[in-house]
Amino acid sequence: DNFFSNNVYKIYFESLSEVLVIFKKAQDIHVKLLNLLDNCLIYNISCETEVTSLTNVLDNLAEIGDVLSGMNVKSMADNWKSYMNITQKYADDISKYLNLERPLLFFTNEIVRSINSILELNINDDKNITHTLKISNFILRVMVKLCDTFSKKIVVHMDIFWHFFINFYSAYSPAVKNKQFSQNTIDLFRSLICNCLEDFLNKLVQFEEFYNVQLLESLIENTDCSLGFILVTNKVLQKLVSNHNDTVTRVNIVLY
Repeated sequence: DNFFSNNVYKIYFESLSEVLVIFKKAQDIHVKLLNLLDNCLIYNISCETEVTSLTNVLDNLAEIGDVLSGMNVKSMADNWKSYMNITQKYADDISKYLNLERPLLFFTNEIVRSINSILELNINDDKNITHTLKISNFILRVMVKLCDTFSKKIVVHMDIFWHFFINFYSAYSPAVKNKQFSQNTIDLFRSLICNCLEDFLNKLVQFEEFYNVQLLESLIENTDCSLGFILVTNKVLQKLVSNHNDTVTRVNIVLY
């Protein structure tokens, strides 16, 4: 039996080592690709074909960033840094062509997923909680910077942000109340995530389009999200009251 078991495990670990080699090679290729895109390639933005090629590259980077989520934090972070470097460099020229839906969905879903994953951790696991919150903070800052860069394009994606805020607060508020996190953990939540979200929401409420989003009935009626919906709408109304002299004059949240 021992001989048989040893042979089985030996074969397993030998196969695993081959997989690790493949992962290492893939990571090396990824690093070289990012360096090539960041530092070597120069696109002729006066040529529509090259602009299209550039936006296709960015779409591929967004897809890679999605795939890397949960697999390799450093590679994921490097990938989005390169994505942002390129978008910043060519922002004015690619704004018309760039598809923001995929990266925005990744950012918002990943932050909510991270918050939910914290609920599965031991409340005293400060190391993993802090690590997860720092990753979420990085993703959140990238998303906000992308939205600041392409502020005119995000108006068509306000539904993504509504869903994001509702899902986030539906997960966050019960977590803080029921999990009995330490004050240090709660402070980290606020400094790394909640304060950034408040600043981001302050920017979104300046757009009239933010109030024209038709929220899905299934989302509103979902008991897991009803608390989040109440919390978000309350925050929005508070900000409208405090900013009553701003240009936003019409609130038209359509519930159906």
